[in-house]
Amino acid sequence: MMVLYRIAPSSRFPMHTHPHLQAGTVLEGGGEFRVAGELWTLRPGSAYSIPGGVPHELVTDASGPSVILDVFVPEREDFLPEATPPRRP
Repeated sequence: MMVLYRIAPSSRFPMHTHPHLQAGTVLEGGGEFRVAGELWTLRPGSAYSIPGGVPHELVTDASGPSVILDVFVPEREDFLPEATPPRRP
């Protein structure tokens, strides 16, 4: 499952875990990702991979919005109600 996030400046995704592998890349903006006690600085072009079950949190930069593309394996069933079906031509 791919998720495109458009995140306001200074947003915080509190520390959490889930059973899904989460991999992503920063398209715009950035911030600080705390993953299993390590602090990762994210900027455009940064990529990451977090195994399922590993605690992590994100705080985005105050300087502007961030755009991040995440991939979850397997898909996040808790996100499905918010998913937008593809448009048909």
